[in-house]
Amino acid sequence: MSQRFYRAWASAVLALQVGIASDAFAQAAFSSSAAGTTTANFLKLGVGARGEALGEAYSALADDASAIYWNPAALTQIPEKTASLTVMHAPYLNPTYFDFAGYAQNTGDAGVFGGGLQYFSGGSITQTDTTGTSIGTFNPYDLAASLAYAHTWNGFGLGLAGKFIRSQLLDAAQTGAVDIGILSPAYVQDRLRLAFVASNLGGRMTFDQESFGLPLNLKMGSAYRLTPAWNAMLDLNFPIDNNPYAAMGSEYLWKIGGWTLAGRVGYNARTSSDIDGITGVTAGFGLNFQTTSIDYAMVPLGSLGMTQRISISLKFQTGSAKSLLRKPEQMPAEIKP
Repeated sequence: MSQRFYRAWASAVLALQVGIASDAFAQAAFSSSAAGTTTANFLKLGVGARGEALGEAYSALADDASAIYWNPAALTQIPEKTASLTVMHAPYLNPTYFDFAGYAQNTGDAGVFGGGLQYFSGGSITQTDTTGTSIGTFNPYDLAASLAYAHTWNGFGLGLAGKFIRSQLLDAAQTGAVDIGILSPAYVQDRLRLAFVASNLGGRMTFDQESFGLPLNLKMGSAYRLTPAWNAMLDLNFPIDNNPYAAMGSEYLWKIGGWTLAGRVGYNARTSSDIDGITGVTAGFGLNFQTTSIDYAMVPLGSLGMTQRISISLKFQTGSAKSLLRKPEQMPAEIKP
């Protein structure tokens, strides 16, 4: 594709970003008084154990297929001629669970293409009639299927993800939405990256003739590499249905032979005033060997219980049988692509 096409595409994405952000800020309540006014709230659940362990402060650091969710522009941090596969399973509050699978491929000059699937199961629920008599069970679920594209223009990563969303209760509702992201070049001697993401821009879902909007969120993110082995992140979120809140995280790497061990902690203030007990504090670890990363996160929900995330990420070269072998100091904390 020609440079003229990419310049036109990038200009259109930037103009859309500005227009959407201005309109969203004008209409959003940005207050807890708007809680409960949106639907498909499973879209707020983060994907991948690494991002969750970091308190969801991941919009400027994501460098694998999970970037489809966190910031589609961050897909440009996948190395050229490299593909990334990420899968996650999250046992949630019993009997529910949340799964994610994503694949992305950086083709080089043609940009990065990706697709992902989020699935939340509500388990099996007993259905009763007006007298309270059981008449069987039903299995509510939510899903979102995404297609994403990202490209680098003048050092900036620009990304767009379109998604189909469906919620099944007794009846089903569905709609479409778009996520748009920007990732800055590396500043301060290649230590700092900045991000902007607008998530869940799109239609409405109708249940029993009542229509609800999606959980729109505007996010400004940052990732700073303190040392080659230590990263710190901060994201500021502006949801349409709650108060603005901050998310922060830190990750440190230890090299052990050919392995890399990552320790992670984070804090997310989204639920700090909504749930009793310990909430918002997250922790986890990762184990990386050559092309494979295995990550784990603990996400307490106060009096509601403990949730966990387990994910596996693979990276491999495309167009060649040779595996992608990165040096330990390049994995996975490296901010620059």
